[in-house]
Amino acid sequence: MSGRGVWLRARARLRRFPAALAACGDQAAAYGRCVAAAAAGPAELRRDACLEEFQALRECFARACSGGSSQSTPEVTSLSLWVLTPRQGQSHPVPPLQGLTGHRLEVAKDVWGYKTHHSDEV
Repeated sequence: MSGRGVWLRARARLRRFPAALAACGDQAAAYGRCVAAAAAGPAELRRDACLEEFQALRECFARACSGGSSQSTPEVTSLSLWVLTPRQGQSHPVPPLQGLTGHRLEVAKDVWGYKTHHSDEV
């Protein structure tokens, strides 16, 4: 397997992301509102606080990536979204996101062929 082939497949998956996100705008907005509301309170954010909204978004992505079929593609089954809070004494500021001031939204994009990770433990 060549390195070039890996990059070509990853880039092809990444090119589908904007269309999938555009097709799932309502679900993405509902999930974002839920996460923002859960993060706005004084309590610590739970992992499955917005599970219902997330599952709707994941199913929508699966439909969008598979061309509208109700059968989800294996690529989309491992999509996961996390909201991480900065730890005490963190040496660099966490950039604020709209509605999530002081929090950083991390998206594990293993569906699209790459991952982003927060380098600090939370």
